[in-house]
Amino acid sequence: MSKAVVLALLSAGLFCAVSKAQAVSAELQCQLQVPAAVHGTSVWYQMGYPFNLTANNLGLLPGSTLYQMAEQAFGLWQQGVSETTVMAQVSQRCASFSAAELNREYSFFEEEGNTPTHLTACGDMTTTVVQSFALLDGQPLTLSNFKAVIIGEEQKPAVTRLIVQAFNLKQQGQLETSILEQTFTYCQQQSAEFKQQLAAEFYAE
Repeated sequence: MSKAVVLALLSAGLFCAVSKAQAVSAELQCQLQVPAAVHGTSVWYQMGYPFNLTANNLGLLPGSTLYQMAEQAFGLWQQGVSETTVMAQVSQRCASFSAAELNREYSFFEEEGNTPTHLTACGDMTTTVVQSFALLDGQPLTLSNFKAVIIGEEQKPAVTRLIVQAFNLKQQGQLETSILEQTFTYCQQQSAEFKQQLAAEFYAE
């Protein structure tokens, strides 16, 4: 396992730990949330992930304080500014929130691996699908070949829809980060039933 992946897993654990903390002062919440936002987004940004998938990988609830600070940090990383600048600007943003706002729930991660799988299936499956382009290993980029390296001969309707979505974007000449972003967005826009089916198909093994 690469150092980047280890750091990513650690950052996800940090977000979970921060989120489940009891109500504390705004100052202490900022001491916890600012580094989590800055370092958590840095890991995924360096691996080429878009923000929407980064936020999902970190278990962030949209609209929460940590989500807002992570979005700001991610935008600053994209601008190429230094970590010191990112930390300073996100710290200023954190100081604008009240203690009540900072103490609200901001993660959908559950402890001890109890996070509902339909909340993580879109992110995990999107990542798997896009990374699978590299597994073609010189084979022609056709839909049948692409499906084969991911699911073989298995019939997985929900997974197949994401495969087709990513394949079409690849055929359009989209870059990997864009394919990740658009495929994940497509998945998130689907019904709850679709996500449950996707989770059942993806995590079946």
